[in-house]
Amino acid sequence: EVKLGVSTSANTVSTGKDGLTNANARGFRSFLGFDDGSRALPKSIPRNRAVRDMDAGETERIGESLPNVWTPTGETVTPNLGLTAMVGNTTKIGGKRVGYLASGMLRHSFTERSGRNAGVGITDQGLVQTDSLDFDVGVAEATVGALVNAGIDLSKNDEISVFGMYSHVGEDTSQLASGFKESDSTDIDVSRLSFVERALMFTQVHGKHLLNRSKKLELKWQGNFAKTSRDELDTRDLVYSVDQMAGTRSYQDQPGSGQHFWQELRDTAGGAGADLQFRVGPARIQTGTLAQLSDRQLGGRRFRFKFVGDSTTVRNLPAEQMFSADNIGSEFELEEGTLHEDSYQAKLNTYAGYALSEVEIHPKFRVIGGARFERSTQN
Repeated sequence: EVKLGVSTSANTVSTGKDGLTNANARGFRSFLGFDDGSRALPKSIPRNRAVRDMDAGETERIGESLPNVWTPTGETVTPNLGLTAMVGNTTKIGGKRVGYLASGMLRHSFTERSGRNAGVGITDQGLVQTDSLDFDVGVAEATVGALVNAGIDLSKNDEISVFGMYSHVGEDTSQLASGFKESDSTDIDVSRLSFVERALMFTQVHGKHLLNRSKKLELKWQGNFAKTSRDELDTRDLVYSVDQMAGTRSYQDQPGSGQHFWQELRDTAGGAGADLQFRVGPARIQTGTLAQLSDRQLGGRRFRFKFVGDSTTVRNLPAEQMFSADNIGSEFELEEGTLHEDSYQAKLNTYAGYALSEVEIHPKFRVIGGARFERSTQN
């Protein structure tokens, strides 16, 4: 049996209206929510050392290699799209009964939000508004998923099944905000471009075997493997101070402005377990063991352009002109601001075993007793 599906949706708030999009989003891979490699950490950045206390020329070359796109662009919001496919059947292969089910899906959506964020504070006059920022946010999100489940009866006493799934979500977000910020004591313009990929792959194999029918000796086992990832690829933050009287903007040379940020998370886990059950007289005995191992690595790098020049007019330029190759080195210097908590590595290993016995004393009364041992190590 095969089933195919196509769906679409729209809303009066976003669809057909002008929305924000990331100028880096292009091509079919972007439509599916996958990065095409253009957002990856540039090869010019050393992986084994920080960009600090380096030769000025080398630092300048690294700064010039960073992508120089900061401003969200406009795009007409299109209707959402969904595609699904499913195939499944039960048949015989080599005299063995086999069942399978496979499905896949694609969902692509674009949402546009606008509004106002306000902050309040308590003064002698009571509760007063402190911050007021009008914002526009455009989010393009794509989800790709697949699932496979198959089983085979090797004999009337033996069966094996396999389950696998994959899910990937790509979220491309563009943000603009403007208004008054009390902590800066001025009007500001803020922009952010971010792209986040999240993926999960999981597979598991099950087995069930009736080893002795008279003693109800049955063995169940399973093995599993999973890999999870989250990549935040080149989030770019930019802040300008705004002089409403003069009608000009000036780059705010502060942490979080003129910043590139990368972070990658990898989590790998695998394990296996087995359960054995049988009868001894009136008692049903069950025992089993389990091992589950996982390893997680998080790595992040953050950089920003620090103003080191004498020209104040260069700070009034649009970002793509301000951070051009001509101004890197002379007016702006790349500095690394990676924090200690931007990276870590951890492992968690769990081992367990158990045994239990169940005795039916009366059709309405059973006694169950057992013990479980578990050991876990983390570093």
